[in-house]
Parts: sequence; C-alpha cells; structure tokens
Amino acid sequence: MGLGKTIQMIALITSKSAINLDFTYSKTTLIVTPLSVLKNWIDQINIHVKKGSLSYYVFHGIDRNNDPEFFKDHDIIITTYAIFAQSDIKERSGLLAIKWLQVILDEGHIICTKSLKQSIAACNLNAERR
Repeated sequence: MGLGKTIQMIALITSKSAINLDFTYSKTTLIVTPLSVLKNWIDQINIHVKKGSLSYYVFHGIDRNNDPEFFKDHDIIITTYAIFAQSDIKERSGLLAIKWLQVILDEGHIICTKSLKQSIAACNLNAERR
C-alpha cells in the first residue's frame, strides 16, 4: 500500500501504447480491481496521463457495454472482480471474448481466496502479457 504500484502500471500502459507495435492481440489493457480501489485507478489515470493520450472505459454498473469490439476502441478497460466473475466462460463472451494486450489483476491474491468463479475466469483470459 502506498508504494506506487498503480502509477507504475499506468506508466507501463502508457509506454506500450506509445510504441508502434504490430498487435497480434488488441492494443487494450484490462485492469481488474477490487471495487474499493476502482476510483483510485480512475483518479490516478486522470492525474498522471496527459488528457486525450489514453482512452479508458469503466466496465461497471448496470448500463455497461459488453461488446468486445467496443473494448478494442479503448486503451484501458477497468472493471471489478465482482463484474469480472460474471463472465460466461463457456460462451467466451464479454471480457473473455477479446485477446488483451495485457491484463493487470490489482490485489491479485483476491482470486485465490474470494471466489472460484473469479479464479476460473482469470485463468481463461487470453492475453499477451499478464
């Protein structure tokens, strides 16, 4: 806590988006976080990233857009473990339908202790970098 891990991850995302890569995967980073720190991610992105240089979408709430093509239009998708656990593993829909550039599991130890469904969903993510 307070070691700057969030800022380090934002710097990593920013550096990867600045490099002109031939993406086999999408250019999008998925961040899965506890609800208690969701706002911190949003605040830190807004503070430390030049406005307009990265686009992000908060995949949370009732009216969330579940279209994988919509996800690909953003540099970052931020969601919570509770929403993430609702992903349909058999259908590979929603968050599991996209090939992510990278996945960041903030407080990743949560998937070992909270819900088997969260763990299974995390193992089924398709990402170039985890």
